[in-house]
Amino acid sequence: MIKFSNVSLILLCFTSLSFNQHNLFYTKNSEMKIKIGSQVFVAVLYDNPTAEKFKALLPLSLKMKELNNNEKYADIPGDLKTNPINPGKIEIGDIMIYNTNTLVLFYKSFRTEYSYTKIGRIVNTSNLIELLGNGSINVTFDIN
Repeated sequence: MIKFSNVSLILLCFTSLSFNQHNLFYTKNSEMKIKIGSQVFVAVLYDNPTAEKFKALLPLSLKMKELNNNEKYADIPGDLKTNPINPGKIEIGDIMIYNTNTLVLFYKSFRTEYSYTKIGRIVNTSNLIELLGNGSINVTFDIN
């Protein structure tokens, strides 16, 4: 019979989870692909109920509109249960929900006073500004 201490069990539980730079959990099999034009980006979805509900909507193709020269947004079908917080600073590649049904993809970093529910982030943001910086664009979100 194998005996585990409480600490061993806690460590065992965390082996399939990782932290990102914002101290939010994401699971190893939570990758999502985002197609913008011909380029595909890999994103991770955080381990929270809003991200899980968003994942259930995939695949999803959206015409995302420009806002403030730093983000693209589009309404998603239906409302998600959210837990908005003010992140203070938005990072390039952040993927969030505004209110209950507006998906926001940020392509520049900046300070904010708005509240969002974080659902994920793009892993490698190279070329993101160039691809998203002009007007409306079609974006496809799918399970990796």
